[in-house]
Amino acid sequence: MFNHIWSVICQNSSVDSQNNTISLFNCLENINIEVSKTKNAVDKIMLPIQFDLVSYWTIDNSKEKKSFVSKVEVIKPNGEIMVTKENVIVAEAGWDKIRNIGKFSGLELGINDSGRYIIRVSQKENNTDNFIAIANLPFDIKINIK
Repeated sequence: MFNHIWSVICQNSSVDSQNNTISLFNCLENINIEVSKTKNAVDKIMLPIQFDLVSYWTIDNSKEKKSFVSKVEVIKPNGEIMVTKENVIVAEAGWDKIRNIGKFSGLELGINDSGRYIIRVSQKENNTDNFIAIANLPFDIKINIK
């Protein structure tokens, strides 16, 4: 069984190949952007941001190769799911922990889409198609109209 320990949203991450440590850079809590007054309320903007979602998992009874499916959703303040990514995570026999790094690039927003966004991490239940939410990571986007 895989146990979710933590997840962090950061602008970039790096794994040191010599000692297998990870560094997380510019952890995200909020984003502020400015938009020109010439835009109207129905216009969309592309938020030119790249970020990583880094998750750390432990593995019970790691004597054999195991895998599971994780799902990451980016949810708008109104509850609309704007991005969904599923990923099969594989752990080789003998592994007792694993990290997963999901890369995201750009978010398309409406000009009035300021508010609290959630990145939800879910794990598929064994032998079912159901996902269980295991982490909700908030980050705020503020769109300033000039």
